[in-house]
Amino acid sequence: MVAGSRRGVHSTAQPAEETDESLDWGLQNVSEDTDGAQDTDSIEDTEYVSSGDSEVIAGYGSESSTEETRNTIGGVSLDKYAGTGVISKETGEEVRLTAEELDLVRKIQQGRVPDDEFDPYEIIKIVRAIREGRIVLKSEADWEKHPVFYDIWSDASAKTHEHIMHIPAPKMPLPIHSESYNPPEEYLPSDDEIDKWNHTLPEDRETNYLPSKYRSLRLVPGYDRFMQERFERCLDLYLAPRVRRNRLNIDPDSLLPKLPPPEDLRPFPTRCSTVYKGHEGRVRSIDVDSSGLWLASGGDDCVVRVWEVITGKEMWRFHIENTDNPVDSLAWRPTKNSDLISVSCGNHVYMLLPSVLNDKVKDAAKELSTSGFNTDPSQTAKTLATWSRPSSTQVDRGLVLLLNVKKRIRRVVWHRQGDYFVTLAPENGNTAVLVHLLSKHQSQTPFKKIKGLVQTLAFHPTKPLFFVATQRYVRVYNLVKQELVKIIQPGLRWISSIDIHPQGDNLILGSYDKKLAWIDMDLSPRPYKTLCYHTKALRSVAFHKGIYPLFCSASDDGSIHVFHGMVYNDLMQNPLLVPLKILKGHEITCSLGILDGAQMTQDGNENVHNTSIFVRRIPLDVSLPSFTSFFEEIGRVKHAMIVTDPETKKSKGYGFVSFSTHSDAEKAICELKKRTLSGHFLKAEFAKPRHRSDKKTLEEAKTEKVKKKQLRPFLIIRNLPWSVRKKDHAFFLEFGKYGKVVNVIIPRKKGGKMSGFAFVHMKQMSAAEEAIKCINGVELEGRHVAVDWALSQSEWKDFLEKEEKSAKDIDTDDSVSSFMETKDIISNNTELVNKSDSSEKGSVIKEDQKPPTALYDSNERTLFVKNLSFQTTDNELFSHFCQFGRLKYARVVMDAFTGRSKGTAFVCFHHKMDMENCLNVYRDLTQQSALSVNKKSTVLQNQILDDNIEKFTLDGHLVSVFPALNKEDISVIEDNNRKERKHIVEKNLDKRNIFLLNEGYIDPKSSLFNLLNETERDMRNQSLTQRKKLLEKNPSLYISLTRLAVRNIPKDISDKDLKALARKACVDFAKEVKEKKRAPLTREENLRD
Repeated sequence: MVAGSRRGVHSTAQPAEETDESLDWGLQNVSEDTDGAQDTDSIEDTEYVSSGDSEVIAGYGSESSTEETRNTIGGVSLDKYAGTGVISKETGEEVRLTAEELDLVRKIQQGRVPDDEFDPYEIIKIVRAIREGRIVLKSEADWEKHPVFYDIWSDASAKTHEHIMHIPAPKMPLPIHSESYNPPEEYLPSDDEIDKWNHTLPEDRETNYLPSKYRSLRLVPGYDRFMQERFERCLDLYLAPRVRRNRLNIDPDSLLPKLPPPEDLRPFPTRCSTVYKGHEGRVRSIDVDSSGLWLASGGDDCVVRVWEVITGKEMWRFHIENTDNPVDSLAWRPTKNSDLISVSCGNHVYMLLPSVLNDKVKDAAKELSTSGFNTDPSQTAKTLATWSRPSSTQVDRGLVLLLNVKKRIRRVVWHRQGDYFVTLAPENGNTAVLVHLLSKHQSQTPFKKIKGLVQTLAFHPTKPLFFVATQRYVRVYNLVKQELVKIIQPGLRWISSIDIHPQGDNLILGSYDKKLAWIDMDLSPRPYKTLCYHTKALRSVAFHKGIYPLFCSASDDGSIHVFHGMVYNDLMQNPLLVPLKILKGHEITCSLGILDGAQMTQDGNENVHNTSIFVRRIPLDVSLPSFTSFFEEIGRVKHAMIVTDPETKKSKGYGFVSFSTHSDAEKAICELKKRTLSGHFLKAEFAKPRHRSDKKTLEEAKTEKVKKKQLRPFLIIRNLPWSVRKKDHAFFLEFGKYGKVVNVIIPRKKGGKMSGFAFVHMKQMSAAEEAIKCINGVELEGRHVAVDWALSQSEWKDFLEKEEKSAKDIDTDDSVSSFMETKDIISNNTELVNKSDSSEKGSVIKEDQKPPTALYDSNERTLFVKNLSFQTTDNELFSHFCQFGRLKYARVVMDAFTGRSKGTAFVCFHHKMDMENCLNVYRDLTQQSALSVNKKSTVLQNQILDDNIEKFTLDGHLVSVFPALNKEDISVIEDNNRKERKHIVEKNLDKRNIFLLNEGYIDPKSSLFNLLNETERDMRNQSLTQRKKLLEKNPSLYISLTRLAVRNIPKDISDKDLKALARKACVDFAKEVKEKKRAPLTREENLRD
């Protein structure tokens, strides 16, 4: 503190101003005399100066003689500078204070905080936060983490590794037992293991060293890979970036897509059924013919073999002589009766005709193959390819045609029509891709210059599109317009294989970088899904060409992955991809696994019919055992039956026999020409399926029906642009590519206006069929042109008369009932309904109704199934009911007019016991549903805690099962149904509101009908016909009680105007009723609301 007593400081003291020169010089002299002894920083050595007279400097009294002397400096009174400085204790000289120092002194005297930036309230806030736990201080353990000892010789300026972005490098793995200089005996490799390690590529070895043993550590030599390993370690630290990632607590199950279980997607391949042995070396290519009976294969042994698919028996072979090249590719000609096999070996293409085919097919194939030799030689480009005849010896062995090119051919691909095929020779430069016409022996190159190295080729299954796959891209070309349509970018490094979906909108690509890409061409040129399940390169990918939504991929890892790939008709719904099965069993040789794969081109059920024969002229007195034993002498019989009359139980003179193999069936047909049964010659032929094909669409069924009816190649083209006015238009010239065009008719309206449609008369039916397949749906000037079979004028008039007649009879009871009922033969039987359905007003099905007991005493083995989904097929129904026992057949009932499912079906068992078991399970389920009907249930079905409910759930529908009835029972039930329908009409229990069909229809006999013009009459009739067709085609539709369809609205009418018009109509109706100008609504109409 200050030496001496403190003097008072004047409150108004201000810092001194240096205005007196004598004072300045006096202070300066004093400062110089003291020679730096002045200390202005020590408060203990200074005293305050005040102007008060009562206080004096410490050490002097008020009466001291030196008071006057000490109160002056240099002859100047100190009172002038009182309160503006301090006096040094050592020198006695004044040290003047600045404004900031005076302010600091003043704050200390007043007891205030000296620093203006210091906020005590903020400190209080921090203290309170610490007490409440909102601010957590470091614990003692955190402080103890810091090292106590440190390197005294370290550089103090060196940066530490405690930066927030610092990531430590991964540590080197610790050595294992095999790296010891004296490892145990079990870690030392054998001679075979050493030899295998030496012949393995360095990148494929499990370890980069061989364990060795030394007796002592001093005998261990220097490690020769030390520098290499240090260098690789430095490269890893330098080039491999390290990233710190935050760990996310996410449920792994939530990241997986929700896919249906594979058990619900059967059938699909699950195991190896047949092995085809006979080739020596690698088998490089396989292919299955269109019938699914024959499998062709070729490989390094230069032998082409044809096998029977079912038995695995080699039926035919062809050895390619005078060549060292293997068979790189082979393919069956994709026609209805596959006849030719194109085989690429070296720079040759061999057209082979197997002897397993019948003579008629072989004669047609030979004629097609040799017809090109009769063409003008000048039309053939000899520089591209050479067509030559084989020798007579080669013809006898099965070779019918030979094609030579300059370089080795890697792949042969056929067009769907079976006349054009493409060869790929990647080493041939710009002529690597050649298109060949078999019927005329012509070859041409479609590209002047090819970008990239072409890997594989493919034709579109329905459209004139050509796919060219290079290493990284797939280019799609339009063969008609001869232009590039699209470039697909799959994101693969090296494409190896390609296949197109049968519908044509999707394709799959395999690559050597272990990836499979699914491309949805309607969605994007980039992959929709990329699958990376294989561990080595993919060699082949293939779609199932039949009815099953399957595709597979084959890889060098020796496995085949089978997937479910469902493509929906709804363009807004993406394809569904589900992995199903991994098939293993192939050996890997020289790092090569499966080189090629092929899927059946037809449904497996087709082979069943190819092994069955239909037998006629069976004597009426022949029994079934003798009939079966007669055919067992010819081949292995799986099943035999004689068709009998259901009433008399007598033979009808024909039957069916199913053999184990197709060859046995063919043998039986030939043997029946020589053998007799009870003195009668039998006549047999291959049995044909009676049920419909699942892959046949409604358009195909309609096409077949019209073809059989008229058998004339007349086509109608609708939705034509108005610019198509002449017969020589480029659009009509397209029809000439598929056959000869006899005539083109373009009708016009009165006044010369275009009608928007035309007729094309083709010479052959086959040409008309191809024109419909290729041209139907083609876009022309912004319009999609529709090509279909044309009806004659008389047939068209008959069709209109039938439509008009059915429209006039719509108000009868029978027609109403035909719309309401689907004519199910047991509509009165019980059904599983929930509480909401059973309590609904006007429900036709009663809960307490029980099926007649006599129905369950039937001796038949056939069941009647109701409440089926309209999308359920025969195969799905068959596979679902196989859980109850062996089935003979399963048929979905189809509507004859619309060609769609009625929601009912028939299932026939082989044994009565299996049928009774199914009925008993369903009966128990029905009883449980009756007990649980009062419980809460979902909208779709009752939540019955019973495992049996899954057995009767198919495609989301809970089906009902009943025994099939005979004709007598059906007639009785039909009478009951008529009474029930009459009751429904009288009591207004119609839930589909069919009674509203005649609203808007005016009887031609009424006076109001004569007031309408012709256009108004046609419009009302057309509206009635359209509603009738909609209700017939879709049983789920009904007529609304609260909605109206308004036609012929002017274009300037808005929504508000239409709403005001509807309100006005209701108000006017009420006024007219009140004024008794019209009759009010009847009691029945009010009750229907």
